Amino acid sequence: MSVKISRYPKKFDALVEGKLGFNIVESVSIDYDISWESISVYGRQDAIQSYKTTGQTLSVQVATTISPQTIDGKYFTDVEFFRFILKSLNSLCRPVYEGGVIVQSPLWRVALFPDKKDVAQGYALGQKDVIIAPTSLSVDYGDRIRKIEAVRGKIDQIGFGEIETTSTIPKRLAISFGGPIINTKQVFVDRGSPFIDGNGPIIGGNSPQSNAVSVQVLDPNFYLDAFKDTDK
Repeated sequence: MSVKISRYPKKFDALVEGKLGFNIVESVSIDYDISWESISVYGRQDAIQSYKTTGQTLSVQVATTISPQTIDGKYFTDVEFFRFILKSLNSLCRPVYEGGVIVQSPLWRVALFPDKKDVAQGYALGQKDVIIAPTSLSVDYGDRIRKIEAVRGKIDQIGFGEIETTSTIPKRLAISFGGPIINTKQVFVDRGSPFIDGNGPIIGGNSPQSNAVSVQVLDPNFYLDAFKDTDK
């Protein structure tokens, strides 16, 4: 089980951050926000509810251990890997500038359980990843402060000396992020769906809007002929 995040869309190859993968998944939740427009009408006890839209918000909690890693053929020590994670997350939260103008906003592509052995169809039928507009990112260093305090305590006991940098590096990072889901394809329910689960969502380009048939406008003379006096 894993979660991977990367910048969306991938327009610039020179970006410092790559695709970050987390194999420790603690929580994944999707909240649905269904918006209605309430209209109060005289004579009705309850207001008329007109449907407007359905939104989704993704919340993910992952973690990673800080240890020597090899990423895309490049070896990272635990210190380098720690800095790489922080630098990549910081970069993913920033827009891309070119010529002093923002050319790309910090959108993320989040791959949910991309491994076939976990959930082959992702969070919804036919969609293994989602695009989100991240609104929050939290990085918990965990035991880093306790490690630093422990090292300082040893310094007070044995005197000043060289301290290994790795002694103040946390062994684990807990990362939480979330934001609204942006569907690049329309999501809808089709009563005539060929799928077994006909009530499930359909994600694709053949949407009801694109397949809608225009209503034929009849000749206005048809209505005039219908109201003619037949007694004459």
